[in-house]
Amino acid sequence: MATLHECLKELPSDMTLVNLVAARDRVRTAGEWLESVPDEDGYEVRRRMERKSVHTHDKHERVSIGWIGGRNLMNQV
Repeated sequence: MATLHECLKELPSDMTLVNLVAARDRVRTAGEWLESVPDEDGYEVRRRMERKSVHTHDKHERVSIGWIGGRNLMNQV
């Protein structure tokens, strides 16, 4: 199982993420989260394609980090 640090290291350090369980300071870059979160097992980086616009049919990848077999902890803003 990957640790939360390993998941955050996979992402660009300037990618902005929102922590869905934090009470304050919810929006930070991946690099800032990497410095502040504990290194714990049981996380995974999830990637999913989303449509950007119904009219242009452009797709982009959205990234989230979550507990394995559980809910998301952080989502890309």
